[in-house]
Parts: sequence; C-alpha cells; structure tokens
Amino acid sequence: MKQEEEDKIVGDLNWDGLHRPRIYYAMTTTFCGLFLSVLDGSICNVALPSIAQELHVSSSDSIWIVNSFQLIIMMTLLPFSSMGERWGYKQVYLRGVVVFTIGSLLCALSHNLPLLVASRVFQGFGASMIMSVNTSLIKLIYPKRRLGEGVGLNATVVAIASVTGPTLAAAILSMASWPWLFAINVPVGIATFILGRKYLPDNAVRRLGHRFNWKEALLNAATFGLFIGCVEAYSHDVPVRWVLCGVVLLAVVGACNSVNAILCFPSTCSRYPSSRCRS
Repeated sequence: MKQEEEDKIVGDLNWDGLHRPRIYYAMTTTFCGLFLSVLDGSICNVALPSIAQELHVSSSDSIWIVNSFQLIIMMTLLPFSSMGERWGYKQVYLRGVVVFTIGSLLCALSHNLPLLVASRVFQGFGASMIMSVNTSLIKLIYPKRRLGEGVGLNATVVAIASVTGPTLAAAILSMASWPWLFAINVPVGIATFILGRKYLPDNAVRRLGHRFNWKEALLNAATFGLFIGCVEAYSHDVPVRWVLCGVVLLAVVGACNSVNAILCFPSTCSRYPSSRCRS
C-alpha cells in the first residue's frame, strides 16, 4: 500500500502546453537562457590570448577558463535534470539563471586566474541547471502536436549560439576589454529571470514519494569529473603520478557505481515490473 502511494502520479494528466500569448514569452525565456549558457562555452576562446596576457599567465594555464566551465556542466547535467523532476523544472531553471548571472558578474570582476576559474565554475553550475531542464520545459510549453517544432527551434538556438560565440567575442574585444564578455550576460540574465518567473509553467504532474538520490548524483559527477580530468591532466603534461592517482580514483568510483546499480536493480524491478525483470 505504501509503495502504491509513493508511485502515485498527481496533477494534470491532460496538460497540452501553453496558449498565446503566454507561449511566446515562455519560448523567449527558454531561448534566452539556453543561448547564454551555450554561448559562454565558446565566447572565451578568441579572448584567451588577451586574458592570459593581461593576467600574466601562460597559454596552457588560461585554457582552464574554458575547461572548468565545460567540466562542471558535464559533471552536473544529469543530477540537475533529476532535481527538475523532483522539485520542478521551472524552479531549477530560474535558480540556474540566477547562479549564471551572478557567476557572469563575478567573472567580469575577477582580477587573477584562480578567481576567474572559480567564477567560471560557479557560472558553469548555473549553465548546467539551465541546460538540464530546457528540453523538459519545451515539453510543457508546446502543445503535443507542435512538440517537434519546439525541439527543432531549441536545437537551432544551440547551433546559432555555438557559431555566434567567436564572432561576438571579436566584436566586443574590438571595442572593450575582456571582462565585457561576461558583463553583457548580466542584463540579459535579469530580463530572463523576470520573464521566466511570470510566464514559465510549473510541472504539470509529479510523482509522490520521489526522492533525490544524493549518493548516485555524487557518484555520477565524480565519474565524469575524474574521467575528463584525467584526460585533460595528461594532455597538459601533469606529472604521471597524479594522472595515475586520478585513474585509480576513477576505477574505485566506477566500482562503487557498479555495486550501487546491482543493489538498486531488484528494488527497481519490484517498483516497475516488466517482462525483462520478471524473466
């Protein structure tokens, strides 16, 4: 009986998207947040030589301005997606916009490499929160008959943001210094938050008793972080002993992931029976 109560789904099961004009404001909100988060993954590439020269660091060290941002996104994308299912996609998205905007401001105010990398890590958490629930918000915003159109527009925004980064960076650097690469995110982030708070829909349905699994989230983040970190460390001539330590830690975390999956499998089968589980 308790198990049935935990698996009970409540809410509007017949939800079929938003209607005009709210749908247009909601689309604008998701597109703005996604555009900023994707854009900041590449906008620094053109400016790295200028940033390295101004901060008096080597080119090999300055690459962490980009790597730290992308690494955090890779590590936390799946956990934040699960949080959206548990606490609401709108809530995770809006908090992501806030974190991303504050991180952008901190990046613009950074005066040395460690502070800039730390600010990029903070900014990466916000970008990951935005990206992780963006497609789920598209499913809530668009009617079912237009869902393909929404996903296609979403992919178009990602493509435009990817190719716009270097061009926009060059235009900004021709008129201002590198901190403005991050400062331009602040007004757009504030406008996105205001629009999102008013027009984005809450989760149409939710599952009672669904809890966020912190252990699996940490193991997932550690797996991706150690794997990519070891590759990056090896490519940047980090001493071999440190790379080997990372590989050993990765093996331990991988073993923990496997054990955790084996232990959770029987309970998963009992909650969601299928022909595969019964066999």
